[in-house]
Amino acid sequence: MSADERRKHTRYPSQLRCWLRGPARQVYVRLRDISRGGLGLRAPTTFPRGEVAEVLVEDPRRGVALRARGEVVWTHPDPDHPDHTGTGIRFLEVTEGLELLPAGEASEA
Repeated sequence: MSADERRKHTRYPSQLRCWLRGPARQVYVRLRDISRGGLGLRAPTTFPRGEVAEVLVEDPRRGVALRARGEVVWTHPDPDHPDHTGTGIRFLEVTEGLELLPAGEASEA
C-alpha cells in the first residue's frame, strides 16, 4: 500500500506563507502542501518528531489566516535543498481560518 493510499486526507500543493513556532524558535517555512489534516513543508531547521508547534498560514490575497496547533509527525532530509528538512505536521487543533483548508473529504474525524 502506498503512502497516498494510507492518507486520510487528500493533499493539495500550496505556495501560501507559513510560520512554525516551537518551544525554542519561530521560523518561516516553505509550505509544500495542505490538507484537512495537516501540512507538508520544507523548514530551514529541524523540528523533532513529536514536537508540538503553533502554525500560522497566511493567504495575503484573500486576507485570511489559519492558526493551529500541530504535531510534527515526520521529518527527512530534503534532497533538493540540503540545507532544509522536509517536515509533516498533523493538526491537533485549528483555532482560526478553517476556510483556508481544502473543502471536505467525506471522512472527518
